[in-house]
Amino acid sequence: MSKWRLLPLLILLTTGCSTLPTGSSPQLSRQIEELQSRVLALQQQTTVDELEIGRLRTRLDAVEAELQGRSAQGSRPTREPAGGIGGEDRGVVARSSSIEVSDLEETLPAAVDSSPDLQVTAELSAASQAVYDRGYTLYHQGRYFDAEERFTRFLESDGESELADNAQYWIGESREARGDLQPALAAFRETVRRYPDGNKAPDALFKVGRVLESLGDLDGARKSYLDVQNRYPGSDVSSQAAERLEAL
Repeated sequence: MSKWRLLPLLILLTTGCSTLPTGSSPQLSRQIEELQSRVLALQQQTTVDELEIGRLRTRLDAVEAELQGRSAQGSRPTREPAGGIGGEDRGVVARSSSIEVSDLEETLPAAVDSSPDLQVTAELSAASQAVYDRGYTLYHQGRYFDAEERFTRFLESDGESELADNAQYWIGESREARGDLQPALAAFRETVRRYPDGNKAPDALFKVGRVLESLGDLDGARKSYLDVQNRYPGSDVSSQAAERLEAL
């Protein structure tokens, strides 16, 4: 959801709080606080998504530049070196390395291109990067089963790479989006267990709490939110955890 689409809702909620008549019911106040918390969570998630999208676009630019360079070299009358990649195999590499531009343009919002988080992951092969990128695109198309399959494939070959925690996290998001809450919970917990120092660990631990809330385990949710605050003090996700604790 766009930040600009969230703005009117945020303004409505904040002005609604300031204009509540004296003696308004505690239930109404709690409902407004809950809505405000959701808006803030959506704003934070939008920022995270923009960073992910920007990284995809950076990768796309790098792949396109590489393919254009190969095309320019291919126009010269050079001889294929012994043991080199044949024409048919080169086509396979090119297809597996490219990102479907139409998918990105049609389904994803504009990216934040200036963030240092948008660097291409050099340790990955082009094919592995393409698997991850395709999974992320499928998720934003609402094709959650297909997205989970791609992220699972990525983990099978690159489970120790810089994007491994991201892939594990998005498996949880894919499952939650389908309503498979117990499997989603397991995926988020696995993100924290396997990649405690990864950039997705704070979000995954927070999502453990949200899923436990949805499952009716409020005590477990409180514990998860407290863990977020203890492990990641001062972070945005810690602030969200504090809000959820107040709402429970």
